[in-house]
Amino acid sequence: MLAQDEPGEFDEVYEADGFRFVVNKDLVKIAGPFVIDHTFLGFMIYSDMISESFSGKGSCLL
Repeated sequence: MLAQDEPGEFDEVYEADGFRFVVNKDLVKIAGPFVIDHTFLGFMIYSDMISESFSGKGSCLL
């Protein structure tokens, strides 16, 4: 889920291209490497955790 949040003790903070992302440390371990991309449609999250049957491309549009 993508939502506004402040970092807590169980979070990692990532910054890229003027955006700040707060991600739960446990999720980072489970999801493995992930990429967040900003497109004209919104944010795309690519991860091995997201099955291809979910979206057809292993990604999630938020």
